[in-house]
Formats: sequence, C-alpha cells, structure tokens
Amino acid sequence: MTPIPGGSICAVFDDILGWVGFISSGTLRPWSGFTAQVNVSLKKPVSVCSVLKLEGGVSEREGKRKIRVWARLFDPQGGIVHAEATGLFILKRDEQGEQQHAIDDSKNLNTDGSNSVSECTQTSALNNSSPSHS
Repeated sequence: MTPIPGGSICAVFDDILGWVGFISSGTLRPWSGFTAQVNVSLKKPVSVCSVLKLEGGVSEREGKRKIRVWARLFDPQGGIVHAEATGLFILKRDEQGEQQHAIDDSKNLNTDGSNSVSECTQTSALNNSSPSHS
C-alpha cells in the first residue's frame, strides 16, 4: 500500500469546504467567499488509487457572512472514515447582500441543523502521480 501524503488530503478538504461555502445559499456562486479555517482529522491512511467518497455540508451560520462547514472522506463500501474536517467559510463583503438574500430565502434547514440545499457529495479516485518524500 502506497499512502497518499496527509497534506494532499488536507488540500482536498480545503477545496471541498470551499465549494460547500460556494453553494451554501442554494445557488452556486463560485468565488463568492473564501475558506478562512480548515481543521482536518486524519484517521486512517488512504492508499493511492482508492475509490472514496467525499461528503460535505453546512453545520451552522453565524451572522450574515460566517458559515461553518464540514466534510468527511470515507469508503462507501465499508463505511470506514479516513478523514474528517470542519471549517469556516466567509462570504465576501461586496456580495453579502445578494448572498444573504439567497440564504434567507432558502430556509431548507433539516431537523439536525444541516442544509439539504447545500449538501455536497463527490466520488473520486485519489491518485498520486509523484512519489512522496519521507
């Protein structure tokens, strides 16, 4: 088993948490904000060419611009969680009014606090074409 470096996994989470933020209003708005914080917990090694699933969503909104997001990387066959992440996404000030209006109109919060509109799932094969240096 050739493991994928943890930094690569962290970069994937930075990307997925950002995209969850981009769709948090219920409408895809790329570059409408930025990921300000990413906290990753690496649980199990991921081998090169693994086919895994990424899930992410909104866990909480704070005020008009702050959006708490989450994601996890897991094996859809066995259910093994390889890594989890939480983060903070910040909407840009110049798009705040338009974004806030869309957030207020969506009101699609589930009983667990997640937003069904902003659930984001991606399945991908993780490949590492360059050797890792120890």
